[in-house]
Amino acid sequence: MKVQFLKIAAILLIVQIAIQEISLFFVLDSGVPQNDTMSLAISFLTIVLVLINGIFLSIYFFVKKFKFSFFSYVLLQLLDLIRNLMLLYLVMNPMQFEMMNNFLIVTVIMVIAGMIFGLSLIFSRANKQRWLLVYGIAVLVLNIGYIVLYYLLTSNPFMMYSYLQFLQYLVLIGPLLPVFAVVNYFSEFQVKTLANEHILDAE
Repeated sequence: MKVQFLKIAAILLIVQIAIQEISLFFVLDSGVPQNDTMSLAISFLTIVLVLINGIFLSIYFFVKKFKFSFFSYVLLQLLDLIRNLMLLYLVMNPMQFEMMNNFLIVTVIMVIAGMIFGLSLIFSRANKQRWLLVYGIAVLVLNIGYIVLYYLLTSNPFMMYSYLQFLQYLVLIGPLLPVFAVVNYFSEFQVKTLANEHILDAE
């Protein structure tokens, strides 16, 4: 894996995390997604960045021969792309109840796919890289949190306000999880840089 690839992948992922967190903060602060030009442009930019970073990380898993992580991550990214496009459509065209139902179905499937991806990082060869293991644990815990929260919402609707507040925290935490992939990129970058320095010293 080339050093330049790791650098670009890390920088793009940092930009994605920052934009997602800022846009989510404003959405949660206002209470509803905005359909003004600026908000739509940010949403579209976020979708593009997520797609590009998904391709980078998929290539990383493929080159590293982390097959289980590669296939589960590609599935997760496809579902995420579909879900983001559906969300963008709903923001532009509210009150589309059939689309809302489809959005919820895709979200549920995505939570399951997220758990599979987390397990792939924990129980495959990828776990030999410490930060990928931490990433896997974080992804698994987050998606279990979504499932627990759904169960609580359906079993005790009287506590809905408290549970929805907890959901906001989960929604804000989710986009931060790729920071472990960033740290993994940088740790591998440092290893390769040190290795190159040793080779130059030897010469």
